[in-house]
Amino acid sequence: MSKSEKEIVGLVDLHAHLAVHLPFWFMLFGGDPEKASSPKLTYSHAHHQHMNVDLLKKSGVKIYVQAALVNSFGCSKAKAEKQVLEQLEYVENVAKRHANDFAVAHTPEEARSIIAQGKMALIHALEGAEFLIDSVDDARFWRKRGVAMIAPIHLTDNEYGDASIMSGIKAVVNWKGWLKRAFWPSSRHGLTVLGKVAINNLLKAGIIIDTAHMSEQSLDQTLGLTATAKMPTIMSHGFVRQIRQEERGLTDRQIKSIYDLGGMLAITAGLPMLHPHGPLTPPVSSDHCQGSVDDYLLHVQHLEKLLGVNTQPMALGTDFNGFVAHLRPKCGAALTDFDRQGLAGPHLIPSMMDYLKNKNVGVESYNRSAERFLQIWEQAVVHADA
Repeated sequence: MSKSEKEIVGLVDLHAHLAVHLPFWFMLFGGDPEKASSPKLTYSHAHHQHMNVDLLKKSGVKIYVQAALVNSFGCSKAKAEKQVLEQLEYVENVAKRHANDFAVAHTPEEARSIIAQGKMALIHALEGAEFLIDSVDDARFWRKRGVAMIAPIHLTDNEYGDASIMSGIKAVVNWKGWLKRAFWPSSRHGLTVLGKVAINNLLKAGIIIDTAHMSEQSLDQTLGLTATAKMPTIMSHGFVRQIRQEERGLTDRQIKSIYDLGGMLAITAGLPMLHPHGPLTPPVSSDHCQGSVDDYLLHVQHLEKLLGVNTQPMALGTDFNGFVAHLRPKCGAALTDFDRQGLAGPHLIPSMMDYLKNKNVGVESYNRSAERFLQIWEQAVVHADA
């Protein structure tokens, strides 16, 4: 950042899907985000469009990281590239059609300029990158296309390494990992040889590594590789393992490692990933409203105990259009739109932040998140170009 540029004050949402209706048209029944939002939109909208442009304009977010997804069923490298490029082009065309409010940033400098103009910066990312980062040239192709961040591993074990396994019936999502854990546990050992190469390919290309969905070993090994390179990473939508005992949950050691390297994390707003497993110490209060922002608060408050209040940036990681329900309405009296509707869409983020502030959460940590993201991106680019 040059001396003439001011630090960005405001929010980054590290994980949302503006174009997921393209590869997963059969799952996202709400359709085109440029159409008017449904008047019946609720927090329980796993298969409905809730990234409508009119709602995004009301979000108050400075940066939206838009993750392209690959429908990997029967996929090849050529098909995966085609799917991703189609989604990137779609996001850019949406921004062009709504140029008074949005613009796509292909570099950190472009992002700063867009925000200085009073617009929202949309930034490309990939969630899951099977087939797509096998070589340095592959990774550099995506950087040239404006992709800032890539999560090499998504829902299931792939050629790069082990994904996390969720609890209960949701374990079937990573059926490969579940079968290996059940019948051949020694075969689950984190990143594959190609996975370690892929991590280094991203570092060489100047792309931020998103560690979301990695198994514990995959994440630890990734943090080891990035520590050697002295480069920060991001966890775009996760949760705290001390609250929810699942492999995808971050341990205190991992949280500290991410921040020690100058990285950042976001607690997901996806309802299924937040409610605690088992009794907590101290126990939750008698008026705790399961599935609401109360669950989210448990994770944020743990981070504040671990890192301090307003000492480290914390981001949003809404996972809008991620096929999950979001924070449900509060139990009992409803004083705000957020109380009454829960997180029914991006337009309710300002109301959510007001709620957190009233609960004495250090919202300055959130307001520093956009700047931290740009600094991480700038560091990645400098590292690659050195």
